[in-house]
Amino acid sequence: MDNHDVVDSDGEPERISWCLGQAGCGAYRFAGFRGQPRPCTHPPRWAGLVLVEHRHPVELWVEYACDLHISRLQAPRELLDRDRAALDRRREQHDLGAAGRPYERPGPIATGAAGRHRLRRALTLAAPTEAQAGSGVAPSP
Repeated sequence: MDNHDVVDSDGEPERISWCLGQAGCGAYRFAGFRGQPRPCTHPPRWAGLVLVEHRHPVELWVEYACDLHISRLQAPRELLDRDRAALDRRREQHDLGAAGRPYERPGPIATGAAGRHRLRRALTLAAPTEAQAGSGVAPSP
């Protein structure tokens, strides 16, 4: 995944960053005066994994993206009811924190070798078989 998968209105690649644990699409774009970061305002339609390799140990997160930023996720799939519930919980916790009340921060689902293993497993399960690829049928989760 690179930071140039979305093009702005001038046809230039937008600089995209990712903010973990958001209650919506995790993409942030840098626009406006001095490239101020702005969160994506499109509703999330996809759930997937993000491996954060610059932390020690590495972290594997379940994250959410809109149609524009689906390429930022690994092993993406359409939102399920459990994803909608998780997004609602993230919103509730964000609102508690914004009000100065105690809240729970989202965290990774796995770290270190376990995170890498879960990602490999998810990518294997998400890869279409030859029969599915020819039929246009996506593998079931």
